[in-house]
Amino acid sequence: MMTSNGEREFPPTFLRRCLQLEMKLDKKKLAKIVKSHLNYKPEFETQVEELIAEFIKQCQEKDIATDQLLNAVYLVLKNIDPLRNKKELLNTLWKSLSSLDGL
Repeated sequence: MMTSNGEREFPPTFLRRCLQLEMKLDKKKLAKIVKSHLNYKPEFETQVEELIAEFIKQCQEKDIATDQLLNAVYLVLKNIDPLRNKKELLNTLWKSLSSLDGL
């Protein structure tokens, strides 16, 4: 099993030997992933749902990964915000994987 977030093209001869699956993430699947990794308390459900909705919106604009969502949820729920601004924190965490911005 191999995974790829589409950063590069694989040779056609390799791809012929593979079964390719594209994973589509929705709110329900993301909520299960976040819950299984972070096991947060029920009182944080609304905050998590808001972060997931914003994450899905960001996914439509840029190439970001689920681990970036997990990092954001963890920091927000633990109230760890070194930037002292939630919006700026999310923008920093949710940088596109396919761009060189910020390097």
